[in-house]
Amino acid sequence: MTQEIFLKVFESVGSFRYESSFATWLYRVAVNTCMNFQRDRKPTESLGVTDDLGSSVSPETICEQGELQRKIEAEIASLPSPLKVAFLLVVVEGMTYREASEILNLSVDALRMRVCRARQILREKLKDYTEG
Repeated sequence: MTQEIFLKVFESVGSFRYESSFATWLYRVAVNTCMNFQRDRKPTESLGVTDDLGSSVSPETICEQGELQRKIEAEIASLPSPLKVAFLLVVVEGMTYREASEILNLSVDALRMRVCRARQILREKLKDYTEG
C-alpha cells in the first residue's frame, strides 16, 4: 500500500491546490487509496495493534492477550468504513479531531459522532472480553 500511495502522490502532486496543508492532502490520498483497496479485496493482515507484554507474563496471559488483540482487530475491521476510518485516524493514529476532519472532509462534530459511534459498537461487541 505504501508504494501504491507513493506512486499516486508522485503522479498527482501537481494537482495539489494549497487549500489545505500538504499533510492533510497526503493523508486524504492515503485514505482514498486504502479505502479503494479495501473495497476491492478483503483485508487479511493484522492491523498491527501491539502491546509490550514484558518477560514475566505467563503463557496463558500471552494467549489470552493475543486472542483479545485478534478479536479487537477483527471488530475494528468489521466496522462500517466511515466509522472505521474515523476511528483509526483519531484513536489509532492519534490525530486531532480537526486534522482528521480536514482529511475526511467532514465537520469536527460529524467526525466526533463517527468516532463515538465506533467506540459504542466496539464496546458492545467486546463487552464479554472487558467484563470480569
